[in-house]
Order: sequence, then structure tokens, then C-alpha cells
Amino acid sequence: MHNCGRSNVSVLSSRQSRALHSLQAALNALQESRDRHSDTGKSPDKLLLQGGVFSILSATEIALAAVMMQTSSVLMTGAGNVEMHLKCALHFIKDLGYLCRPPDSIFSRTLVNRFAMVDVVHAHLRFRRPLASFDFFMYQENEKLDHGDPAFREMHGCDQRVLCFLAEIAVLSAELLDGSTTRDLVQAKAYTLETEMRIWGHKYYNSMIRGASISKTTTQASSSSPSSQPSPMFLSDISILDIVCECFYWTAQLLLLRRLFLDPTKSSRVQLVRRHLFQIMDKLEPGCGPDSSLPFPFYMAAREATTLEERDWVRRKHAAMMAVYRDRSREYMMEYTEKIWNNAVSVATSNASDDTLSWCTPREQYIRELDKQSTYFMF
Repeated sequence: MHNCGRSNVSVLSSRQSRALHSLQAALNALQESRDRHSDTGKSPDKLLLQGGVFSILSATEIALAAVMMQTSSVLMTGAGNVEMHLKCALHFIKDLGYLCRPPDSIFSRTLVNRFAMVDVVHAHLRFRRPLASFDFFMYQENEKLDHGDPAFREMHGCDQRVLCFLAEIAVLSAELLDGSTTRDLVQAKAYTLETEMRIWGHKYYNSMIRGASISKTTTQASSSSPSSQPSPMFLSDISILDIVCECFYWTAQLLLLRRLFLDPTKSSRVQLVRRHLFQIMDKLEPGCGPDSSLPFPFYMAAREATTLEERDWVRRKHAAMMAVYRDRSREYMMEYTEKIWNNAVSVATSNASDDTLSWCTPREQYIRELDKQSTYFMF
């Protein structure tokens, strides 16, 4: 990883070349193994690598691991996108039979968990469906996945049930955009989904009420901005991981409002959720650990900031996180966030309406095109 110029460029180039060579070797070995076993109908379950090193993983699992590891390089360097990585990984997951059932080994479960998270986040960043079909076992409720080894919740700072919500929102949003389902039907399904989300996330609503009460009493001049003074109200009773998980839950609520109910940015519901997200994110010190999973909730919420104070807070928070997590993808996300803010100012200056329920306003079209044409990636 280049680490924003802190690493030696020649070392970076050498290691990337070695990684790509290893990936190519694994893919070639996999194809050769398949060719050798094509007559018998059997697939190899072990792979003997050059030099006599024996792996307990199958050839397909090794190839899957190599592909998913490459997504980290894309994340840190900001070079290219992960679309082809995901398609390749999905092919291997199907080949291994992991779409319908969890893998038996910890290593393979880790890879599948990672794929599911990247697939859903990338779907939202590109306004499309996840590549894996909605019947993928990771997109169906399974509490065991948050308590197994490895625990999905601890790996990604997001409850597996919330991942299911995010996957369904992405699917319904894509149906709305491509016209395959009417808006009435999509929003009817969205109401059902909203009910499920509220029932599951009922534990978070008291914290929203407390946060709104504190915001009202301590920031009379700017009740919509996060508190400038750290408060122990969230950290005293719950862990940092719990806060990050809550951020993902409210991000799902935010995307439900924006992409399915078509609420504009200035909607009171959108701003209520956005304010609460800023408040709980403000309690997380950069580098505390689980906050490394914060980019997706943070930049999705940042887009909905409307005042100069809110946007300045986003810039400060972004700078603080970049000082600890120096990956280029965060820089690109902040750059695009600034573009969205500037476009909102231009739309307001031209007297264009942002209050319509239809998602065909120039501003919303601009956001969609910006995301669809971008190459940034985060999870």
C-alpha cells in the first residue's frame, strides 16, 4: 500500500506485481485442475503449489481469497474499481456452493462475509442491485452470523440484519430506477420494510430522543449541528462497536427515505436522521478501532448536510479520520461530497425546486450520474 506517499513507490510496485502474479498463477492452476478432472466429473479439493507447499484450501478458495484481497489495494490506492473483482469473486462463490449455505471453514466464511459487505455497499454507491441475487444466504436474516466465528457484526461494524435491510433497499431502488416495478408497488414494499426496520431497531429510538433533547438544550443557536463538546451519554452505556452498528442502522433508514420514499434532502425526516447520525458519529474518536468501518455511513450522511456549520463539521471530521486512516477512497468520497454540495447551491440559485416527491429533479439526477460514472469504492 502506498499509504498516501509514505511508502516506497518501487516497493509498492514490486508487491503489486507479485500479488497479481500469484493471482494469475492461482487462476491458471485452477483451470488446469478443472481440465484434468473434466472427464471424471470430479473437482479438485486441494491445490499443490509450486515449491511443494500444500494448501488446506481448495484452488477455488485460494483464487477467491486473492481476488478479495485485491479489493483492499483498490481501497487504499484509489486506483480503478472493484466491479470486475466482485464479478470474479461471485463466480467463485457460486462454484463453491456458498450462495445457499455458509462455508464450513472460518477462512471461507471470512471471505464470504467480506464479499457480501462490499457487494451491498458498492450497489448503493452505483445505484444498482447487488451482484449476488437477493436469495444469497447473507442477504437473509440469520442471527447466528453475528455470533459465529468470525462474527459478521465484529468484522464490519454492521449487524447482519442491517446488511439485509441495505440489500433490500438497493434492490427496490434499482427496480424504481429501471422502471421494472411501479413506484406505488415499490413504496408499498418500502412501508413493509420500514415496519420491519423499526421493530428490529426499536432499541435505538430512545437514544435519538435523548440526543434531540440534549441538542435542544445545549445548542440553541445551532440545534442542527453536532455538539462541539464530547459527551459521555453514548459511551457510558454501550460500546464503540455498538455505536458504529447504530450508524449503519440509521444509514439504512436514511437511504430508505431518500431512495424509496423519495424524500428530498430538506425533508424533516431526512434531516432528523442526518442530525442524529452526526451526533453519534461525533462521539467516535478517529482510530478507536471499529470506526474504520465508518466511511459508508459518514459520507452518505454528509451528502445531506445543508448548512455551512454542518458542512464545516463534515470537513473537520473527514480531516480527523484521514489523519488516521489514510486511504485515497476517502479523499475521493469527500471530493464528490463537495461537488454535491456545490450543485445544491447552484440549483438553489437557479430557483429549481427540491421539494418534489419525484426523483427526477436536476439535483437528484446529478447525484445519480455522479455516482454511476465514478470509480471510488469503500466499505
